[in-house]
Amino acid sequence: MKLKNWLGISALATLGVAAPVQADTVLGLTAGAQVWDMDGKGGIGTAGQPQSGDLDFAKDKQNVYYVALEHPIPLIPNIKLKHTDLESRGTGSVNFTFEGSTFTGDVTTDVDFSHNDIILYYELLDNVVSLDLGLNVMQMDGFVTVTEDANPANRERVDFDGYLPTLYIAAQAELPLTGLSIGGEFSGLAVGDSSFYDYQVQIQYNVIDNMAIDVGIQLGYRETRLELDDVDNLDTDLTFSGPYAGLQVHF
Repeated sequence: MKLKNWLGISALATLGVAAPVQADTVLGLTAGAQVWDMDGKGGIGTAGQPQSGDLDFAKDKQNVYYVALEHPIPLIPNIKLKHTDLESRGTGSVNFTFEGSTFTGDVTTDVDFSHNDIILYYELLDNVVSLDLGLNVMQMDGFVTVTEDANPANRERVDFDGYLPTLYIAAQAELPLTGLSIGGEFSGLAVGDSSFYDYQVQIQYNVIDNMAIDVGIQLGYRETRLELDDVDNLDTDLTFSGPYAGLQVHF
């Protein structure tokens, strides 16, 4: 399946998910940054080719940045922009064909799945418990490179780019009189034998909490899985996960 076809089916599957239910009563701006201590595992190959062997990816710290704007205008969704660095190097012993070349033995695989999220959402609840529902359009521009360790000249690279629309859900619950809250986010979609999901759960403590500004410290866990079946002739079954720490400011 071509990437553009999969993205088109994804768009049809997610259209109409978000419906306006409630608008914020005041204009609100939220910005944050996180450091994700991530490692990964899984396999990569060419569609329709037999393969064996899994890759272990190095434990790397990835940066995440986001900003969200909420407003009181009915029907117009709120917007959140988010960037996630997702670059890593995997090693393992394999036996597969990738982009027409056969790789046997130890290989090094460099991947870049860094992406931008454009999230349009509505608030279904906005009180002690908040609940958001909407559409996340993920913009990805990355690559996969496989190099045979014993023969570095045996090297293949696949570049890809495109937009992936997914369902977006976020929830948060405050623990009264403690400054603490628990919450999480989920983006995901499955089309045929291909699927993608990204979720995170966290606890946040507000070190500053007043009418003008809130400043919170976050500790959480995030996992991303990308399972592609013959998308641009590429098969993947990759999972990246690990804890993160962050800082969030709300005006």
